[in-house]
Amino acid sequence: MPLRLAIGTSDFRKLRESGAYYIDKTSFIREILDAPAEVILLPRPRRFGKTMNLSMLRAYLERREPGDDDLAPLFAGLSIASADPEVRAHQQRYPVVHLNLKGVKASTFDDACKALGRVLAVELERHAPLVLADPRLLPTERHRYEALMASAGAPVDLWDALALLTRLLHRATRERALVLIDEYDVPLQAGFTHGYLDEVTGLMRNLLTGGLKDNPHLFRGVLTGVLRVAREGIFSGPRRPFLSIGTPWRRCSPGVAQGSPCHTARRALLAPRSARGAPGPRSLGATSGLLRTGRSSARRSSQPAGR
Repeated sequence: MPLRLAIGTSDFRKLRESGAYYIDKTSFIREILDAPAEVILLPRPRRFGKTMNLSMLRAYLERREPGDDDLAPLFAGLSIASADPEVRAHQQRYPVVHLNLKGVKASTFDDACKALGRVLAVELERHAPLVLADPRLLPTERHRYEALMASAGAPVDLWDALALLTRLLHRATRERALVLIDEYDVPLQAGFTHGYLDEVTGLMRNLLTGGLKDNPHLFRGVLTGVLRVAREGIFSGPRRPFLSIGTPWRRCSPGVAQGSPCHTARRALLAPRSARGAPGPRSLGATSGLLRTGRSSARRSSQPAGR
C-alpha cells in the first residue's frame, strides 16, 4: 500500500498507525532529555509541527498503565529506536500532564478562567483513577482535586493546579512528571485583544510558576507557542526567567522567493490576525512590552513588502 500524505493530522500515534508519510524528528526527544534546563519554551510559527512534536514526546515518555496499549512499536525504524540505552531507559517511564490551550480564548476574563478550568479538569479526570486510588492521598488533597475536576472555585483556585497535579502524580508513581503545554500564548493574545491582558498575565504567571519553577516533582516542562517572552513576562520569577528559550525561529533572508516554504511560514506567523483587522503578535509585543515574536518588530518592519 503506497504511503499517503496526512493533511491536518497532529497526533503522532494516529499518523504512525495510518501508514502516512512521516519525517523522522525523533531526535527531538533526545535533545529534550539532554537539555540542561528543566523547562524549555519553543516558540515557532503556526503549522511548524509544534503539536505533533509534543504528541511524539508524550507517546515516547508517558508511562503506560495496566490495560494501556504499548506504544513502543510506533518508534520502530525511527532514529530514537537505535538510541543509547541511557535514552531508551526513559521510554514509557513518566506521568505526563498535557495541556493544549488553543481553546482558551474568550472575550472576558471570567470566560477565559472557565475555559482554562475546563482544560485542567479534563487532564485531572484523566489521571483521577491513579491519583484518587493512592492510599496516601490526604482528605484535603482529595477535596482540592475533586473541586478542580468540577471546575468549581475562583480564578485563584487555578493557581496551584499544576503544582498539585505534579505532586500527586509523583507520589502515586514515584516518578517526576513531564509537563507539556501547547499554545501557551493563546490566552494572552485573547487578553490583549479584549482588554484583560493584565489579569490573564497574572493568572498564567501564577499557574506556570507554581507548576514549573523550582518544582521538585517536575521532570521536564516543554511549552510551545508563537510568541516568546520579553522583559517581565509570565515566566519571570523574582529575579530572572526560570526557563530556557529554545533557538528562536530565524527570519527568512531578504532574497527568499515568494511562495517558498520559508516565505509561507513567515506569512503564517504574521498575516492571519492583521488580515482580519485584529492585533497580531507584532502589535502585541510592541504595545504591551510583555511578549514578542522571535525577532523585534523594528527589524521585521524593515523588510520589503511581500518578502
